[in-house]
Amino acid sequence: MKRQTYKRNIDYYIDQLKVIDLYLSKYAVRYSKKMHTPGKSHLKKAFTSLDEVENALKSNFLIKDTTSEEGAESQDKGLENKLIDDRNTMARRIDSTLNGDGYEKSDVFLPFEYLSSVFQLSDFERFVVMLSFSVELDRKYEKIFGYLNDYASMRYPTVQTACLIYDDNKEVYMKHMTKFHSDSKLMKYFFEEESASLSGTQLKLLAPIKGFLLDSDLETIVLPHFISLYLPDERPKDLLTHLEIKDQINMYLSNLSVVKGRRIVMNINGPEGIGKLNQVKHFCHAYKHSGVIVSAQNLHSFYMEGQNAFKKALKQLAQTLLIHQAVLVITDINIEDHRDLIGAMYHDFLSDMAPFVKVTFALSQNPFPL
Repeated sequence: MKRQTYKRNIDYYIDQLKVIDLYLSKYAVRYSKKMHTPGKSHLKKAFTSLDEVENALKSNFLIKDTTSEEGAESQDKGLENKLIDDRNTMARRIDSTLNGDGYEKSDVFLPFEYLSSVFQLSDFERFVVMLSFSVELDRKYEKIFGYLNDYASMRYPTVQTACLIYDDNKEVYMKHMTKFHSDSKLMKYFFEEESASLSGTQLKLLAPIKGFLLDSDLETIVLPHFISLYLPDERPKDLLTHLEIKDQINMYLSNLSVVKGRRIVMNINGPEGIGKLNQVKHFCHAYKHSGVIVSAQNLHSFYMEGQNAFKKALKQLAQTLLIHQAVLVITDINIEDHRDLIGAMYHDFLSDMAPFVKVTFALSQNPFPL
């Protein structure tokens, strides 16, 4: 039997929301008796009753016999089986869409799968990102999270709520809470920073990530001031010298690109004005890659300002690289100035960027020891 593929990104998100609804249903069943307990007047500041949440979810997730533990347990088990079946079906459909699996491969681009692959997100991390993103796809989730957070204005899931919805086992819950420290990939690259306590932090996706997942026009996303972007549709200037270098670069990178997961850093060096950046643009143009261009002097300035400024710059750079699926180009490298400091900076910088870019060009006047 031929497997079904995704023809549109929106169909993929519809299936994701069905999975989110099942997680919410399981959560509601587990706590149905608690939610129906009289005297929970503090919840009414958000909504009149749990029925409003049920109507918003449009799911019969609360069985008629919610007063018995046996009834709730039976319903929870049924939802768990449904969740497993739906996730397995979706996984097969994603695999067929991306890999063909013996059938015709779909041309649709799935941004969420791309980000999950690049960041190597765990199942829990994928769940958290999609749980937050659900608010952007359907406003009914604002009401649901407002109720679950006990406050109407908190329209996004909090860290605590997300952990409990996924799995309320105490040990699992505490393990998942550690995924949200300030240097974690979720908080560095996906969610806005808040001053609230960790458990009460609302999980709001950063605008660039949100725009990428919505598959919006990438050219409308505002670039950080220290980054310039070369788009592959732009025709670069003709190469007047070193024509053979272009062919050498293209042949070398083409041969290495067949090695799955291989990441490449290439130094192109020579006197100022010989067309090093133009060589890179010709590569991007030939292979239809965008190029994210950043000056070494700008990076050095951020580095000198301190770790906070440098980390913020790296965060913005990583998001830009991901959104545009680009190669990284570092220009104007001068290893002779502040040799030890700059050497350490570039080592740290390239290590931090490794997960987000497969090809990096380092442009310098003198050979640069990578």
